[in-house]
Amino acid sequence: MDVNIGSSYTMKNPVTFMNLAKIDLLDATHEIDAFLKHLIRHKNTPAFVSKKMIQYFGISNPSPGYVLRVTQTFKQGSFSKNGIVFGDGTYGNLAALAAAIILDPEAQNVVIDHDPISGNIREPLLKVIQALRSMTFTRRNEMKL
Repeated sequence: MDVNIGSSYTMKNPVTFMNLAKIDLLDATHEIDAFLKHLIRHKNTPAFVSKKMIQYFGISNPSPGYVLRVTQTFKQGSFSKNGIVFGDGTYGNLAALAAAIILDPEAQNVVIDHDPISGNIREPLLKVIQALRSMTFTRRNEMKL
């Protein structure tokens, strides 16, 4: 909903307040919905969400190109690879976003797996614990940690 203020200004979704004499749950729902739509449509949201999702999928330091490709998919709402289309074309489609993250050439490149800069950064103690768990290490009672 656009409100024109004079001939120079236009305001999208003007602030409205609930009528305290006649409180309607629908008013609060519309306010929250408008606020969330405003946040999701912010110009920085696609890049932020894309980078965070890539990091959740296991690459802690994604390249700018990787983030850009996933960001474009977030904006378009669809991703296609080998003739298969993911997403329905709506802005911010999570199916398309997940497919873009997983099926991106950078995510599937074997050479990048051996690059020390790429990948997930782990603390040294967590690396040791993971190695011990993978070898089914069991601690004896007389051993002190």
